[in-house]
Amino acid sequence: MAYSDFSLETQRFNDREDNAISTIYGCVTTGEDWQFLQLAGDRVLVDERRDYINEIEKVLGIFQSIIDNSFNIIQI
Repeated sequence: MAYSDFSLETQRFNDREDNAISTIYGCVTTGEDWQFLQLAGDRVLVDERRDYINEIEKVLGIFQSIIDNSFNIIQI
């Protein structure tokens, strides 16, 4: 699925389910390399870097950042 398809289908799903979600995070992985993306409104932001499993602390840090950011949005 292309990133634009991801954006469109995610928006359709949220509209259909009446979900007011402003930001959605995604991750594509082969298990060895990881790439992260973010859907904010109608924009898909793709992190052009690839992170690798041998840098597991960095990958886990990215996931923690996503969780922290999501938690902060929920608390507001």
